[in-house]
Amino acid sequence: MKTQSNRESNSRKKGFQFVTYIFLAKLLICIILGGILVIVAVMIQRSLHVNKNTLMTNITSSGYLNNGKTLVLLSKNGTYQYSSGQWHQKKTNHDHPFVVTNRGYYELAGGHLLTKNSKGENIKNVSLPDQSIDLMGAGYNTNMVYLMNAQSTLFYTEGHNEDWKSVQPNGLKGKIKQIALDPENRNKLVILTSDGIYFSQNKGKEFNKIVNNKHITSLTYGKNDEVIAASTEGKSTLLRINTESRMQVPVDLSTVKEDTITHVIQNPENEKELVVITKSDDIFKTDNYGTNWIILAKKGQGLNGGK
Repeated sequence: MKTQSNRESNSRKKGFQFVTYIFLAKLLICIILGGILVIVAVMIQRSLHVNKNTLMTNITSSGYLNNGKTLVLLSKNGTYQYSSGQWHQKKTNHDHPFVVTNRGYYELAGGHLLTKNSKGENIKNVSLPDQSIDLMGAGYNTNMVYLMNAQSTLFYTEGHNEDWKSVQPNGLKGKIKQIALDPENRNKLVILTSDGIYFSQNKGKEFNKIVNNKHITSLTYGKNDEVIAASTEGKSTLLRINTESRMQVPVDLSTVKEDTITHVIQNPENEKELVVITKSDDIFKTDNYGTNWIILAKKGQGLNGGK
């Protein structure tokens, strides 16, 4: 009996020792992984350093130049460009909000539509069809420019000339907030109103509501019949919306600080690359539809080192 009892006791001791070893091994692995994460976090933090020469507040315009290699922003402090992980202030002649295309900029100023190259140099002036124009949109690769006046009349021109055509759009409801054009198709555009997002396939003659959301704050018309829109319904969200099927796919914002998104930009050469700008002038970028985000600016202060 003693022998059997001793065997059982030894067996229990071995079992206890085995469990203890497993626990200690797991604890050691957790400590090592925790240390690795801390080191990675420190390395990332050190790699992003403040660029004291940048202060971007009250950003009014944004887009991509140089075949998607350069992000450009207009703020009350000047024009800034971001490329290869670095911010640079540019001495360009931008006194008014602009729209970026593959050729450069379109800008409204002094009763004219100004056409500028990628350096910000003025290359052409076109007289506006109406003096109460307050909204503008342009197709990235189409040379189509749309304007809207205070009476909600649309004007458009092809090839930035003075042959303006006017359209009184049907189907719109709510206060007009933004115009965005398909980057490839001359006939398609969307208009953001206080009532939702409206889509036209015939140069603005007829519009149909594709998103019934009164909390959209900004949008961009991207590739493949897709609109990227920011909303504050419940909390800040980012949605990929197909203009044909109207299907909505959320973009993960879990690592982006909760704040109202005021600008959404998509890289014209890489649809997975998105940039969002918040009301607090924080700027975030993702290269994979939101799987990972990096911060490019904090409260308007540019951070160098990101890619």
